[in-house]
Amino acid sequence: MSRDVVRQVANRRELLTVGVAIAGLLPLSNSAFAAGRRSRPNKRMARTDKTPETAAALRDLWIGHIFWVRAVSLATIEKQGASAKTAERQAVANAPSIAATIEPFYGAAAKDVFFKLLAGHYGAAKAYLTATIAGTPAGKARQLSL
Repeated sequence: MSRDVVRQVANRRELLTVGVAIAGLLPLSNSAFAAGRRSRPNKRMARTDKTPETAAALRDLWIGHIFWVRAVSLATIEKQGASAKTAERQAVANAPSIAATIEPFYGAAAKDVFFKLLAGHYGAAKAYLTATIAGTPAGKARQLSL
């Protein structure tokens, strides 16, 4: 073998050795790297046994919200008045439950503000849907500008 080939092999081995050493050290020093990127100390709350239950409850509430708002839209588009009213009752009944989920963390005032936000969002979406079905571009534009 020529000296150049021997040097290339030696350099590759050194590079590989250094790479493996660094890769092995990264998991140990991950918290050090992460701490350098944060502007404040990590105050992560410990997960409890109720965390998965809370996540599942929130997921179910939001899935219900999506389901019923979609049902209102489809029934309204298809001009099925009774189905639209039933779906709308369910969608409106779901909103206070969603808003109540933040009360333990942020208080009753935040829950009320969040409920108003959800109600306003639903009202705007319903008005846009109605304007779309009626074919009134001005009504749609008014809802988009809000």
